[in-house]
Amino acid sequence: MLLYEHPVNQARESRGELTINSVWFWGGGNMPQSTQSPYTYVWSDNDLPRALALASDTSHSELPADAQEWLQTQISGNHLVVLDALQGKAKYRNAYDWRETLVSMDKNWFLPAYKALKNGKINQLTITALNETSSQRFEITRSDLWKFWRITKPLPAHIETH
Repeated sequence: MLLYEHPVNQARESRGELTINSVWFWGGGNMPQSTQSPYTYVWSDNDLPRALALASDTSHSELPADAQEWLQTQISGNHLVVLDALQGKAKYRNAYDWRETLVSMDKNWFLPAYKALKNGKINQLTITALNETSSQRFEITRSDLWKFWRITKPLPAHIETH
């Protein structure tokens, strides 16, 4: 269904060409000799980031229950933490569960990560928010916390409701 209404398929159909209705991954091609990752550790329950970590010989584990558990590991380096709990809710347009999950993520991940940044346990926090067509990146360092003219608000306060 993802490909059915894709603009490429609509253009193909308008030209009288066959539409693309599936993608088959069959293992063709060559595995790169070596791959490098900018991360020293990957935390995810999703198969793709874990497979990429494995391919790049990057340490990886399942996603901890919350940021407190993650911080207790005390593993140094540049970490990738994949928080994709909103994906299914957005895909099925379940606004109520999406909002409740975001509130939970704010409480269990974003606020503790912010506090860890503030206390010097982590040096930088980068959040990359993805949607179907684009991404948005938010980055904060410990020195950014000194910018007192910025008013801090909890993440749910930035949600627009209509």
